Amino acid sequence: MKKIQLYLICFLNWFLIFSSCKQESFETIYSEIDGKSYLEDMTSPMNARKATRLILENKLEQVSTENILTIADSLITQDLEWRKMYFTAFSTAINQLNEQQKKSTGPSLFSFFIRNPSMYKSQIAQLTLENSDLLLELIADQVLESTQDEQITANSIINVTLEYCKGCTQQEMDFIVSYVRLAEKLITD
Repeated sequence: MKKIQLYLICFLNWFLIFSSCKQESFETIYSEIDGKSYLEDMTSPMNARKATRLILENKLEQVSTENILTIADSLITQDLEWRKMYFTAFSTAINQLNEQQKKSTGPSLFSFFIRNPSMYKSQIAQLTLENSDLLLELIADQVLESTQDEQITANSIINVTLEYCKGCTQQEMDFIVSYVRLAEKLITD
């Protein structure tokens, strides 16, 4: 009898404890840095930000070529953090594009290079040789296109790029000169 009473008391205690707990919904906790915007991006329809995040998470198969082209168009954003992310995603996914699509990204990439030479240098240093060479070829195509009418020269491209290179080190300025010269040499070879 004591045993039954003991079981009954234990059961009632557990019942009271669990029934007194309030049913509360789980609280969503966001990272102070990027959590809320990440959730917004990932629950939105496909766009450049969502595609970029997917590529950076190694989910390239979920991103269409049209979205990769949208990322290329986004390279000129004013947001420094997203500019880096777009470039990283674009340079990772560029091999998914056909030749015509790759060439269509040239103007955006060229603009990115001219306006952000220091960032461009640091970003391509992290790429595979294949992807780095592909970007150089796209830049070379743009140098050729820009200099065809002979009103713009490789020197003027270098000078404009150096103007955007505020606070650059001598090494970064040397990189700009040698990179444009290398692009120019690709054209003539």
